[in-house]
Amino acid sequence: MRTKQIVSGMKNSQRIRVILNGVGFVTTVQDASNMPFTSQNTAVNVALHRLVDATKTKATGIGTRVVVYDHKMARHDFDIQIDLI
Repeated sequence: MRTKQIVSGMKNSQRIRVILNGVGFVTTVQDASNMPFTSQNTAVNVALHRLVDATKTKATGIGTRVVVYDHKMARHDFDIQIDLI
């Protein structure tokens, strides 16, 4: 059975390097969606969708700031850099 694309425009097995608030790790698109904290997971997914838009202009990476609000409406800023490997 085939797994649905998590981010349309990218393969689930695509290897990426993610730097999230100064902590870097190498993973795949599918594994990046299984992060344990909801706010970080949301921020990475937003950045991945922005990367898909940027790859239309031959970009191989993106750096952005994503603002996420939690269930108490507290603001959390995430600085994210994602590069295709």
